[in-house]
Order: sequence, then C-alpha cells, then structure tokens
Amino acid sequence: MTLENKLNNLLQKKAIDVVPFVKSLSEEEKENIRPLLLQYNKEYLPFNYDKIPGSKKYIGRKATDQQKYILNTLSMLCLTEDEFEQDGNVWDMITDLEVFEQAFVYKPVPWVKRFVEQRNWPQFGYLFLLRMDKKKLLKIRYERLIERLESSTSSEIGDRRFKKYTPLINLHSFPETLEKHIWDLFQYETNIHHSDYNKYKKDGKELPFWKGTFQELIEEGKLDRMRLLKEALAASNRNFNKRLSTWFMDLFVFLAPNTQELLTLQPELFATLHCPHSKVVNSVLKIIKDLYKEKDFQTQDFLDLSDILLNSETKSVANSSLMIFDKLLRKDKSLARTLTLKSAIALANPHKAIQERAAKFIVKNDKDKSEELLAEINTYAADLLVDGKKILKDYLQEDSTAEAIAQEKDVVVDLNLEETQKIRPIETMDDFVFLGSQVFENNEIYHVDLFLSALLRFKKQLTTSNNINKIELVFQKAYDIVVRGQWQNSFLSELLGHCLLEISQQLMQQYPNETATLEKLQQVALKKQAEFMSSHTNYQPRIKPFSEYQPQYWFCSAYKHLIQNFFSLYQNEQDINLLSTPTHSPFWIDPLTLAERVANYQSKKVDFLEMDFAFAIARCHLKDTTAALAYTKKNIEGEAQKILLYLFDEKVKLKKSDKTKKLWIQAALTKNNTPEISFEEMGKTFPNINICKGDIEWLTEHYQTQERVYSGAIQKRVLKTVWKTSFFIWCPVSQTKTDIVNDIKTYKEREMEMALGIFDHLNWPLTYAYFRTDRISLFSFNKDVKHMFTLLPNNPEMYFYWVIKNAIWHRMPEVAEDRTVTQSIEVLFDTYQPLGNIAHVFLALAFMYKDKTVRSLVAEFWIRAVQTQQIDVTQLGHNIGKIERVEWLPLKRFTDVAMQQLLNISPQHNRALETMLTHCILAMGDKPIKNTKKLLELYTELLHLNKSQITDSAIVGKLEKWQSSPSLKKPIKGLLAN
Repeated sequence: MTLENKLNNLLQKKAIDVVPFVKSLSEEEKENIRPLLLQYNKEYLPFNYDKIPGSKKYIGRKATDQQKYILNTLSMLCLTEDEFEQDGNVWDMITDLEVFEQAFVYKPVPWVKRFVEQRNWPQFGYLFLLRMDKKKLLKIRYERLIERLESSTSSEIGDRRFKKYTPLINLHSFPETLEKHIWDLFQYETNIHHSDYNKYKKDGKELPFWKGTFQELIEEGKLDRMRLLKEALAASNRNFNKRLSTWFMDLFVFLAPNTQELLTLQPELFATLHCPHSKVVNSVLKIIKDLYKEKDFQTQDFLDLSDILLNSETKSVANSSLMIFDKLLRKDKSLARTLTLKSAIALANPHKAIQERAAKFIVKNDKDKSEELLAEINTYAADLLVDGKKILKDYLQEDSTAEAIAQEKDVVVDLNLEETQKIRPIETMDDFVFLGSQVFENNEIYHVDLFLSALLRFKKQLTTSNNINKIELVFQKAYDIVVRGQWQNSFLSELLGHCLLEISQQLMQQYPNETATLEKLQQVALKKQAEFMSSHTNYQPRIKPFSEYQPQYWFCSAYKHLIQNFFSLYQNEQDINLLSTPTHSPFWIDPLTLAERVANYQSKKVDFLEMDFAFAIARCHLKDTTAALAYTKKNIEGEAQKILLYLFDEKVKLKKSDKTKKLWIQAALTKNNTPEISFEEMGKTFPNINICKGDIEWLTEHYQTQERVYSGAIQKRVLKTVWKTSFFIWCPVSQTKTDIVNDIKTYKEREMEMALGIFDHLNWPLTYAYFRTDRISLFSFNKDVKHMFTLLPNNPEMYFYWVIKNAIWHRMPEVAEDRTVTQSIEVLFDTYQPLGNIAHVFLALAFMYKDKTVRSLVAEFWIRAVQTQQIDVTQLGHNIGKIERVEWLPLKRFTDVAMQQLLNISPQHNRALETMLTHCILAMGDKPIKNTKKLLELYTELLHLNKSQITDSAIVGKLEKWQSSPSLKKPIKGLLAN
C-alpha cells in the first residue's frame, strides 16, 4: 500500500488512531510523508469563504472536525516548526486534549513543548496543564497556571463551541486548587473580570460564574468567608487595571458582608481608600455612609485619610467625603472643630461645587473663627474660585498685591539653542563603536545621522580586522534586521541595515583578508534567509544591493536619497561631515556650523548633494543667525551663498533660479515665509504646496443620512434618517472635501488629488516632496514618528495634517494612534517657530483627545507656548469652539484640563485663557451643548481674576441665546451682570 493510500485510510478514522499510525511508519516513510502532509493540509484545512449557491452558509473547510484533528496531530509529530507555522495550523492546534496528550507522551517534540509552555492557547485548560506539569511533561509558569484557572469556566470538552458554564467542575480534582491556586487569583492580574459574561443557573437565578462560584464554595465550607472578603478588598487596591480592580470590589459587595464583618474589616476598607480608581473608592465610601453610625466605627482612622479624598480630582469622591463629614457631625457635635479644619482642605479642589460645599460647611459649623482655621483657609485662598471667595469673605485676608499682579506685563521667552543640547562629536574609534551599539535602538532622533557622518570619518580605520571586529555586533544587528524585517524595529532601522550591508559588501571586496568576520556573518544571514524562503511562501530575498532596495513607506525614501548622497561621499573617500548632521539635540543644526560646513565643501571642491543640502536647510535653527550671516558673506560664494543669505536674513527676498529652484523652495518653506511661494511657481508635479504652507479649510457639521437600523417590532433592518456629526478638512486648491471620519471620496476627487500629489522620488530632492498625507496604518509607524518630524521641523504644517488624518480621524482611537499623538506633542517641545493654521487645528483636537496623557501634555505645551508666543490663543479658542459647535468631541475633556492645568499659572496665562475662551464661546453654536455650564463657570472665574468685563456685543448675544437653557440661567445672569 502506498503512503498516500495509508494517509487516505487514516483520514477515514479518528484522531486517536494517529499515534499508532505514526508508530507503524518506517523512518523513510516518516521523511517522505512531510511533503505529502503539506499538500493535504493545503487541500483540507484552508477555510473557503465562498457561499453555497442558494444558501446563506459558507462552504467552509473540506476537512471534517476529525480530519482536522488528524492532520493537526500528524503535522505536530512529522513536520518541522517552520513548516507547521507556514501551514497556518498553529492557531488551530490540537483541540482534542486526550489525543494531544497521547501524541505528546509518544513524542515530546521540543518546539511543541515550547509553544504550549509559552503561548496562552485557550484550548489548553487549567486541569490539563496542571496534569501535564505534575507528570513533568511540561513546565508551566505558575502565573500561566493561575491565568488558566481563571478561564476554567467549563468542563474540558476540547472544542470551545461546546462549553457549558457549570461552577465547581474544575476545582476538586487536585487539592492544591482550593488550598492555594484559587487564592492566587487575587494576587495576579488576570481577566477574571470578563467572567461576568458567563452565567449559570441556580435555584432559578442566573449567577455570574466566578462570583457565584465563590459564594457556593463559602456555603459548602470549602473557603473561609472572612479571608475571601479581605482578599477581595486587597485585590481591589493592588494596582491592577481599572476594570479588574473594580471587579474585585464588586465581588466584595456581591458577597454582602454584614455590619459586624464590615466593622472587623475597617483597616482593610480604609486602606482601599488609597486606590487610584474612583469606582473602588466610591464603593467604599458608600459603605462608610451606612457604617459611620455604629459605635465601633473608627472615626479618627477615617479622618486621617480624608485629606487625599478631599483633594481627589474625581468630584464624586470629594463630594461623598463631605457628605460623610455632615453625618459624623450630626452623630458627634464635639467633632465640629476637627471637621471644619479638615474640610478646609477641599478648598483646594478644582471643582467649583466641592469648594462651595466645603465653604458652606465651614461657615455653618464654625463658631469661633479660630486663628488656626483662619490660617488654614487663607492657605488655600489662591485656589479659591469666585463663589467660594464670596461665601468665605469674612474669613479671607485682603490681598493688597492681587491687583498689582493682575497688571503684570506679559513675559516673552526666546527659545534659543542651549549648550546642554549640543551633541558631543564622535572623535575616537571607541566613541564610534559605542554609537554603533545604540544606533538601531532609536534612543535619540539624531543617532542615524550622526552614525552616517561618523562612517565617513572612520572609513579608513575600518580597513583593519581589529576595528572590524569591534563593530561586529553592529553588522550582525544589521543583517538580522534586514533578514527578519522591520516589524520589531523601525522602518528607518531597516533602511540603515541595508546601508550597512552595502558597506559590508564593499569592505569584503576591497579587503578580503581583514573581513573574515563579515564573511561569516553574511553566510549565516544568507542561510537564515534561505530557510525563511523555503518555509514561508510570501518571503522575498532581502539581502540585496542598496540600489535595489525600495523602502516600504514614503518618508524613508527621503532618507534613502540622503544615504545615496552619503554613498557618493563615502566612495570618493571624503573625510567630511554631511551638511545635514544635527549639531544640537534632537534634530537642529546651528546656522553658523552649517555655514562653516558649506565653506569647507567649497574649499575642498566637493559638490553639494541636493538631498543632503535640503535636509540641512530644513533642520537649520533660525532664531539667531547674526554670526552665520556675517560668516556667509565673508567665506561662501556662488549660488550657495545666495541661498544661505536668503535663509539667514529676513530681508532677503526669494530668488528664481532654475538650477537650484528646489533648494530655494526648501529654504522658503523652512523660513515659513509663505506669501513668497505660490502653487503656480511649484508646477503641478509637486505635492500640494498649500498643505505645505498650512493653507487649508475645515469645518464641522451635522448632516442627515440614511442608515439601516434594526427594528425589534418587525425583526428586520429598516431604512431610517439619522443625524450624524462629522469633521471635514480640505485644501482650497484641490477643491476636494475629505471626511476625516469616513474618508469618502469620489473617483474624480481621488484622481484630482493624485494629479496634485504625484512626484518622482529621484527627481525631487526636497524633504516636503517625500511627505505623503494619505491614510495609512499607524501600527508600525510609532518608532518613526519623531524621525518623520525631522523632514520639516521649522514648518511642520504638513506633518500635523498627516497626524490629523491618520491619528485623530476617529473619535475612539486605538493604542497606535495614542502613541502617535503623544509623540507629536512631545516633539512640539523641541520647536521654536510660531505654529501655523493646521498645527492650531491639531492642538484644538488634542485638548479634547480621549487619552488623558495627551491632554495633559498639550496643556504643558500651551503653558510654555503662551510665553514663547508660538501659538495664537485667539485662533486656538476659535478652533475649539468650532469643533464643539457640533459637539464632535466632549467639551468636558477641555474644561477639565483647563480647570486643573491651565488656570492660575500666572496672570499672563489667565489673560491668554480668557481670550481663548471668549473666542471659543463665539465660535460655538446657538444651542448650548453638554458641559457648557462648566465652561461658563471657568469663564466667570477668569473674568474675576483678570478684573475684566464683557464688552463684546457678540458674546452678550450668544449668552442671551444660551440663557433659554434652565441650567445656564444662573451662571449667565452672573456673567451679564458683570
């Protein structure tokens, strides 16, 4: 019988017959079955997504469930690891655990052992892993065992489709489960909070799986109830994620501890008040609201913790604490002095309602205005809002300096290059080796550029075998990145890897006797590449000449062009710096140093390379160019002098030169002297110049659309007219309007944008020409975001257009978008030029971004930018109001960060914030939106602090329209009276 016939017969049997089948094969048959098995896997296992004619069902796999188990088990025993993964079976591995155990006992394949030990496959449940661990067939990480116990919500029928949620079924097989493992569910971060989705029935009730299970175990005497309550409280405060911490507190509440148990657990309850998650703290405070009346309630212990509660950013936490103060005072009048002193701490809370409540509590319950209380209240006087000050006017001391401070002149801070920013030059071979060890790690933005310049200077020293051995690890890392791809690194790292492979090849050709190490590295890499090609059908050879390498993403094409410039100098053995190498962190070039480099090129008669020159112009720090201007006039000649004089001197006008037209345009965009540049001058082969200049239009609007909505009454989807909100941004020249949310464009609009955006990388040595603004996936871009910014740091409008379209296009962004926005704000701290139109749109969106870290960062930048005059607060306020006109993002995000981080920084910042809010209100719609009241409270506070009055009739008109809302009548009345 042929091997194929044997395999066909096996497919008619059961998976349990696989091991006897493999045992019956000869060694030759075991080897010959591999290609046959790969062929069968390809035929039987792929899922066919075509529909069955006349049916709503899909064709599915050719294999039955048993055939799938047979092929998977056979693949595990006969194929290599790479073959198995290539087949796509690794995520659909053995689900019949009895068969797996039999197969693994027969042949414990090392890679299968490693996969099961390291990967959290759901089909390998707690009982199975524990049993295999006890038999010493697998070595399971203890944390992994606890994770699998958490998901043990069913009897271990292999296929997850047949799960039945029945409690206790997995908990009695081994004694250590209830003695130790179940308690460690409270020690390790798991997904036990998802278990509430799994229900089981008991006495006609549906109970959440783990909560119900714990309750049953207590009732059966298997678990100690008091210990479980303590563990639940401890776990809720164990620095787990928010949902998990809340789940443990919910478990505590679910178990319904009685009063005596709660009194016993007071130390644990009070410790939980330190939890960073407000839902947990609020749950404990709710318990304390009922517990305080008990005789054994530990009042002093609670009061000792009240400071942190009253200062909480969460309004409900501080409010509940003050409510408990009221209750404690009613219970024991002797606490009046202590409680009024304590409540003064709440005067520093940024929430208006909390300050008012605390102030009223003090006025109501203080009898003697003690010096101690007066001193305490006046400590927080600077934090008090208007209404709080009115309530406590008899307690506050007059501040004679307040008016003088309010009249202080604005401070203007110039941002210049600091000595601390200066990048230490690479002077010795040891410096070069150390830089090489870091260059692929992206620790600093300038490392790649610094490394390229260092390669020019140390080329001759690399010809000795001793020095090549010193940087062996650099070349090894380059080969590894190129062969495996950039997914674990950055796209720029992969590009640099290809550059080093080209250098390695040249060194091996020129110095064969000194480069045995490089030869060995290349052979290892070629072998690894061959293995990948044999086991991965889509893998293409990656070790190739640098000229044949095409960067996967657009911005790397600019760097590839720069590296080609580098190779021109490297092959001619020029001991010279690239013009574009930064002199100051993170990407700046000192203008005098740039002028000196250009003069050095001219003295050595080295031709300027356009991409290198373009990068240098883009990165030149133009804040103080006096010395550079004088040096240029004296030491540089020709076209280079004209370009640098225009770059360094605001009075020099843009010249027209066909020979160096692109560099003139690069200089104009770097100076951000946008009126000098017109689209017509650029020609239609250049990307949209209006986006480079920041000349865009945008709007937010409500619009009607037809959607199919499910109707429960008729049990089918019906067409319904719904209102939606959208954010549009477009460039006037292209006459296209791009919906950031849905990116809806007609074919004609796409064709028009392509006509405006097509360019040839080789013929456009200009940093802006390599910056694409089309929508892309950000998953792999995070490590390159700041490198992208170095293409246009002086005028980053196109960059922020790209960030808006790619990272803030959706109101619920994911982790990749969060990182991109965060890094975009971080890199803003390294800029010094006034920001343009698109950047102000970005900042407005960032103020209302869903991630709190982003909002906090943009607030920090705003504080600095007010004094450096990089932002126009009028324009920024208008943008925020325009976004909130249709409530495209929650206004609360802005008001919270403004109240907590922007208010009372200085009189200058208060005035800037007032201006911003004025124009925000003017740009908002005629109907107030959610949280408008909080915005008006903040505005009222600023008018009081700045001793301002509303004089703009447009503002008065807008407030009068909003006054029809009952919740806004009181704050608007106060504003209009002012």
